[in-house]
Amino acid sequence: MSEVYRGFVISEGAYLVQVPDDSQWGFSLCSDDQSWPGGIGAARTWKPVRREDVPPEVEEAMGWILDAAD
Repeated sequence: MSEVYRGFVISEGAYLVQVPDDSQWGFSLCSDDQSWPGGIGAARTWKPVRREDVPPEVEEAMGWILDAAD
């Protein structure tokens, strides 16, 4: 089984964080105050973004999610 991506993603101009979890999809997409198992309800498609390329205000608002997932 491949490892699930852990990091920032972007969908339609909105940044989210993807973290592995125990859901049937194996991951959730998260904002600073909500999470969506499998990304359902948050986005249809998204692409990874390197952490160093995320705007500072996004890092400040959601970087803790990645730090907590380590």
